[in-house]
This record gives sequence, structure tokens and C-alpha cells, in this order.
Amino acid sequence: MDSSDVSQILKSLSTALNEHQELVERLLAVVEAESRGFVDGQQSVSGGAAEAKRRLLPQVDASVRRLRAEREAWLRIPAEERQKRPEAAHQMQRVQDLLMKVILRDRENEQVLLQQGRVPAGQMARVQPPARSHFVSELYKRNQTTSPS
Repeated sequence: MDSSDVSQILKSLSTALNEHQELVERLLAVVEAESRGFVDGQQSVSGGAAEAKRRLLPQVDASVRRLRAEREAWLRIPAEERQKRPEAAHQMQRVQDLLMKVILRDRENEQVLLQQGRVPAGQMARVQPPARSHFVSELYKRNQTTSPS
């Protein structure tokens, strides 16, 4: 792989990462606004933040698909060549850190909703009953046949 190919892959990856970072920053702004709304008592489950997240979801999904393709191209570059250009890895790490921040803040918001009882019953996750650890042994006992000894 020659240096012009590597440069083109890096440029394309950088563009995709920048676009994805902008989307994640917009998502973070929505989640933080949602969090501030909870503090102020203004945010509801069907509020504008939920709708904004729904609108951003297809864009984030498309961006992730593009990043996967760009990452495949990036991984085709020999490892020693990738090590010479750490800026891509640093940029990927920044985007990943930002995305983790969004996930954590959104999880905190969900906890607030649950604690305040503001999640409609239809939106709550269904909880599986706890597994019965003795189920298998009971099954064997019921289906056990006596064998001649």
C-alpha cells in the first residue's frame, strides 16, 4: 500500500470521525438538556429530548455504519504504518470517550425517571422471573425411572 493510499484512507477516516463526533456532541447536548430539565422539574418522558434523540438515532446509525467501513480500510494499512500516524487512534479514542459520556449521562437520566416514577408502564422493561436453581434436579427426579440394581 503506497503513501497516497494511506493518506486517502486517513483523510476519509478523519472526516468520518469528525462527522460522528459532531453527532455525538449534539446527542450529548440533548442528554444534558434532558438532565437539566429533570433538575428544574420541566422534563417529561414524552418531552422534546426524547423526540430529539429519536431524530438523531438514524443519523448516528448511518454514521456508525460508515465508521465500520472506514475502520476496515484503516485495518488494511500495515500495523507499522498505522503506528507512524497515531492521530487517527487518538481521534477514535476522543470520540469513544465522548460516546461513553453520553451513555453514562443517559443512564443517569433513566435512573431519575425510574426513581420519580415517571416512566409509563408500557415503556418499562419486562423483568424475567428469577431462575430456579433446583429446576433441573427436580426435572430429573420427576422423570427418573427406577432401574434394577
